[in-house]
Parts: sequence; C-alpha cells; structure tokens
Amino acid sequence: MNRYALLTPVSKKNGGNFLIVLAFLTTLLPIFSISIYDQPSADDYVYGLLTRQTWESTGSVFQTLLTAWNQMVHSYMTWDGNFFATFLGALQPSVFGLYHWVPVIMVLSVIFGTFFFLKVLLENYLNADRNTTIFIGCALLILELQFLPSAVQGLYWFDGAISYTFVYAMSLILFALLLIYYQKRPVRHKYLALASACILGFLISGGNFISSLVNLILLAAMATILWYRKNTHCFGTVLVTAGIFILSVLLVKLAYKSHFSFRYPFAVLILAFCVFAAGFTPPIYALGAGSLIWETRIMNILYFNFLWLWCFMLFYISGWIFHRRPKNKKAQNGINRARLKKLALRPVYYSSAAIILFVLTLPMAKTPVTSLSALQSLVDGSASQYALEANERKEIYQNQSINHADVLAYTVKPYVLYYDDIKTDKNDWRNISVARYYNKDSVAIRN
Repeated sequence: MNRYALLTPVSKKNGGNFLIVLAFLTTLLPIFSISIYDQPSADDYVYGLLTRQTWESTGSVFQTLLTAWNQMVHSYMTWDGNFFATFLGALQPSVFGLYHWVPVIMVLSVIFGTFFFLKVLLENYLNADRNTTIFIGCALLILELQFLPSAVQGLYWFDGAISYTFVYAMSLILFALLLIYYQKRPVRHKYLALASACILGFLISGGNFISSLVNLILLAAMATILWYRKNTHCFGTVLVTAGIFILSVLLVKLAYKSHFSFRYPFAVLILAFCVFAAGFTPPIYALGAGSLIWETRIMNILYFNFLWLWCFMLFYISGWIFHRRPKNKKAQNGINRARLKKLALRPVYYSSAAIILFVLTLPMAKTPVTSLSALQSLVDGSASQYALEANERKEIYQNQSINHADVLAYTVKPYVLYYDDIKTDKNDWRNISVARYYNKDSVAIRN
C-alpha cells in the first residue's frame, strides 16, 4: 500500500466497522432532522445587520462580501481582534434565509477535519489500515458531537459555532497539512500543503484566542522538536505523539507497532497537561472564571482539546510500557505477537475496551446527549412549537406598519435550539440588536 497516498483502497475485511458506522450515522439523524427548526439569536443580529441590509438592497453576493469585509476591518481596528470570526459572523445564514443549514455545516466540517487528520496520521505515519481509521474516526466523532458541554452553542447557534467548532475543524486540517508537508513527497505537493497550512494558520489566528494559543504552543513544540532532531524527515514520527486520539482498544496495538522509543513519559504528560491548561488562560484573563460557565462555547473547544490530549497520553503511556518490556528472543517475540494478534480478535477484547470507554465517559453523563435531546424535542413537539413562535415574531418584525414591536415570550425552549432571547427591557442590547436588524424603533417581550 502506498503510505503517502491521501486515498487508499478500503480493505475488503470491513465488516467489523459496519456497526460503528451505522451507530454514528444513526446519531446524526436527530441532529440533522431538528435543524429545520433552528433560529438565529443574540449576536447573530449584531453581526448580520449590515450584510442583511446590503443583501436586501442589492441582491449582490459581491457587495455583501464587501460589506462583511469592511465590517471586519472596522471591528478589528476598533474593538475585536478575531477578524476571521467577525467576517464569518457577518455572513450568518439567516441573512440569506438559510439558517437551518448551520448544524449541517458545523457537523460536516468536524467530520471532514477529524477523518482527514486521522487518515494522514494513522495511515501515512502509523501504517494503520483504513478500517482502523474508520473505527477510531466514528468513535471519536460520537464523543465529539454527542457530549458537547453546549450543543446549541457548538452546532446550532451560528455565531458561537462558527467561532469555535468550525475553527476547531480547521485546526485539524491545519495539522494534517503539516503532516503531509513533512512526508517524502514531490516538492510541489509538499509546498502546496505548506502554503495551504500557512493560509489556514492565519485564518485560525483570527478565529478565537483559545485555538490560537493552543495551536501556537503546539507549533512551538513542533519547531523545538525539529531543531532538536535536525532532521525534518523524522518530524512525522515524532509528531505522532502530539496529536493522536487512539481508543483504548487500539492504543496497545499501534504503540506496539511504532518504532518511536517513547522515552519521556513524564515530560510528555506534563506538556499535555500544560497545553490543556493553557486553553483556559484567554477566557479567564479577558472575562474572568465565570465565563467558563455562561459562555459554554468556550467549554466546547476545551472539551475537544481534552479528548485529543487524553488519548494522546493513553497512547504514549502504552508505547512507553511496551518499549520497556523485557527483551526476549526473536522466536519468543514472534509467539508474543501471534498471541497479541489473536487476542485482538477476541470479542472480550472489544468488550473490555467498550467498558473502559463507558467508565471514562461517566463524568459527562450530566450533560444531555445531543441526539437524545434533539429526538426528545422532535417527539414532544417542542422543536416545531419553538419554530412556530419564532416565525410569528418574524411576521410582526417584518410588518412595516409596526414601529414598536411587543412579542410574546417563548413557551418552549428546546435544549439544542434555544440559546438566548430578547428581554422585557427595550434598552437591553439584545432588544436593540433585533430592533436595528428589522428597522424597528424598539422590540420587547410583552409583560
């Protein structure tokens, strides 16, 4: 098999992955089904104001993009350094009447980023087969999408999701491109990957400060490794320890096959913890520790970081244990490998891994599962009722004969759809944003 090909033939022995793929696709059904009821809120009206006016007056995509660009420049020079997030926020889909596509965009971006990174890392660097990539990718995506600290801010509310979830997916693509660059490839392929990585890195730096800081630390660590090794072709083998998520069922197998020596377990554990802890610095410094509670989208990106770093540590420790085992004769090694291979085929092996995974995810049980919450809202009718009430408000907002719009409060607030709402005080910033968006003198919740 060509270990440097981006796409390799799928093994014929892929029956074992059928259940995990089916389970993953099943979890996506409620997430996508409820998307037709998704509604904009809060900052969506702030960032989408000027572009909506441009789109409605001109109908020109170019003029709308130009307005978003000018808004980004003004915001960057006067208030917010997250220029890329500001630009994307100005293009929020409700401007074009496409807000129901928000969760689809977010989920597909995470799926692509996860599989692209795992494909390059596992198959091109660890010599794993396609079945391994599919299994790990589906399992990881289930954890990523189902146990989000805030599903609405991570998948359904555009302004929060585009700044964190989408930028997270871009970060995975960035590191995949860097891995491609450090492979033995034709020069044009290497530098195309490098150029793409540079562009992505620039855009990500304007996404959110957490991703920017964590990526900067990881890139600095990679640069240090390159300087220490004095050999860029060794970079891929070393970097494999800095971005890998291996489920416990596959950690031992891949660590056993790796030629890396895993010599510094304690240093790596400390580094992983420091990288994870560094992600807390920007929000606490700028907004205080309370921001971790009321800005749950921040916890989403920290949760993503936790998943990768947690299993990176499992992988590294497994490799360290295997490479410190007593050295046996070659014949004995052959027997041990045969036993290990036979063990990997036993159902109890996968059952044990499933139990370990279940136990490790117990602390997240207090967080509602995304698909189950979406399914519940679909079944009990709260999702459709929420959309109905939002559309009734929109009719009032779009009525040009009404200058002071008083609307009813929502009677339902589905977990995955509802983020925030206007208040009874017409001077609240949320109310002012909606009033400006629909060209009203004021809007408020009716007492």
